[in-house]
Amino acid sequence: MPASAPVAAPDPVAANADVPATPAANASLEAGDIIVAINGTPTPTNTELLNLLGSAAPNQTITLTYYSASQQALVVRPITLTSAETYTHNAADKDRGFLGIEVLYLTPGQLKTTLVAPATSSAGPLIGSIDWIILPLAGLQPVAGPVASFYHLTGPFASWSSGSFWVFANTLYWLAWMNLLLGMSNALPLVPLDGGLLFRDFSASLAARLRKGWDEAHLEQFGGQAALLSSLAVVALLLWQFIGPRL
Repeated sequence: MPASAPVAAPDPVAANADVPATPAANASLEAGDIIVAINGTPTPTNTELLNLLGSAAPNQTITLTYYSASQQALVVRPITLTSAETYTHNAADKDRGFLGIEVLYLTPGQLKTTLVAPATSSAGPLIGSIDWIILPLAGLQPVAGPVASFYHLTGPFASWSSGSFWVFANTLYWLAWMNLLLGMSNALPLVPLDGGLLFRDFSASLAARLRKGWDEAHLEQFGGQAALLSSLAVVALLLWQFIGPRL
């Protein structure tokens, strides 16, 4: 997929939304801003940001460094945290500092890598590929709104408008995503899908090794029955997804 470049620090944490009437909102931190550091400590990943906030207490003043999407510049601002209990209404959160932001599942740099080359993810090719598949479930596909503002176009796409580029890039992603799901579905051991036909032939081949006395007709019958049973099992599992939660 064509690449776009992050607008700010190496791999900062993106604030996807802020809760109204919280310290973040009162300090004019907006969805689309990118948090770079807390008290001078860099926050290159969501985990590091949340760990720093998790160790903070109510009424503690922290120094937040973030890239302001509206000002197109880094902002350093003191922010006094409040008690999380005010918003969660849970007494256990009384001594937990609360800023009032929602962070993305992936940082801008991680999202770019996942879209362009998931196998090169810092978490490894397997996790990168899984991240690529679940982007829609994580609210990161299609890329739009504040998320799209985390990037600017470079190279051969520099002359494109941001809207046109993301329509093009998102379309490529969904075509690839749907083809992957179609391929995975076709591999199910369900007749008449390819997976069902392969399972039928595999069952017959296995029976031929274990049952030397069976003739071709008997082997073919056994393979068909095995494929039928696997098909019924797959259909039952699919139906259970709708019936099970209602029982």
